[in-house]
Amino acid sequence: MNRILATKALFVLVLCFSIAFMAMDINMGVIHSVVTFAMYICFIVVFKFWFNQRQHITYPKLYKGFLLLFTVYSIAILFDLTIDRQFPLSEMLGCPSTVQEFILNSGILFFILLFVPLLNNIRNFDFLYYWFIGLNSLSMIYIVMHVGSGGLGGLALTLSCTATSVILLSFALLKSSENTTLNKAFLIFAIIAGIIVWGFCSKRGPILYFMVILLFWYASGNKGRSVKTLFTLTVLVGLLVIFQDFVLNTLGAFAPELASKFRETVQYGDTSGRIGDDSSGYALAISQIQEGPWLGSYFRLTVPYGIWSGMYPHNFFLELLMTFGLLGTVFSLFFIVKAVLYSNKIFQMQGKTSMRVRNLFFTILFLNSFLSMMSTGTPLLNRTFWVSFGLILYFSSLKPQTNV
Repeated sequence: MNRILATKALFVLVLCFSIAFMAMDINMGVIHSVVTFAMYICFIVVFKFWFNQRQHITYPKLYKGFLLLFTVYSIAILFDLTIDRQFPLSEMLGCPSTVQEFILNSGILFFILLFVPLLNNIRNFDFLYYWFIGLNSLSMIYIVMHVGSGGLGGLALTLSCTATSVILLSFALLKSSENTTLNKAFLIFAIIAGIIVWGFCSKRGPILYFMVILLFWYASGNKGRSVKTLFTLTVLVGLLVIFQDFVLNTLGAFAPELASKFRETVQYGDTSGRIGDDSSGYALAISQIQEGPWLGSYFRLTVPYGIWSGMYPHNFFLELLMTFGLLGTVFSLFFIVKAVLYSNKIFQMQGKTSMRVRNLFFTILFLNSFLSMMSTGTPLLNRTFWVSFGLILYFSSLKPQTNV
């Protein structure tokens, strides 16, 4: 197999198939197994090429630090899963079923992060957009139609977060790449599909994250016009506050449950149970953090009873503090802040260049996966988060015209 083709296929399978795998699990288990096998084949081909070229591949200093961060994080989780295990793995949310599975998937993810410099040999990254947008749009529609909005359960939030990525990536490709009429129609269809999924899933967080990323993009693109930007944002927020009833009533005509949830948020604040009394998720997480403030206590909530037993706290920073403690969290924050600052620079880029198209893809995936973990999800074996995180740091650290 051609090494460039294998590299493309591997990163497509790693970054673009998460929701597709969920769709396959409904009644296409054989196809899921075949695609997984194809991913392992691509991994072996790319590993062989990387191994042969490893002496000629260099990693920026910042990226080496990021690889160290991932390694330390994985070792900390392995310690919690083995020596300091508090629960059976089956009773901890978001955990692999066995320690061996964790080691295998962590190892694969680590090597995929090592393979990142091989992407320097690829000049056009439109393929990642079309695979991600196409696969996830069709998979979201299939899941909603097959399961129905009432049976989605916890999957609704995952679908809604994916819809946010689909909408933002479609918008990015429309703005930053040359598109035929057919391509434009496809991207507009994807945006409409994402909005429909938002309505079916009725989740507030992903829509708010979409707005945050869009505002960040707008503010970054208006560098040097901070007064105008601030004024524009203030006017928009003011209009939303003044006409909130009209906005919510209009939304209610299309997505009544979603409108009802936004109305509850406006009137009562958080209604998720994460914030509140001593039995809320955040309160339990803070209490556990205080048990090991410097090096961490345990990567899952250790309360022996109730719905939060064995759960992650549904907040990225609280989970980091539980896992790493203050020392590890500060180390992690250094790289997160770097990635956010680089994201700001990427949003400032102008023109329809292949570099801008490439960087926008990784930036949008990183920001959305990072923000999503403020209310759901976990960094544990989260390929989209770790790979997009690493790609931003790697490509933003390169000097111009750097190749493998």
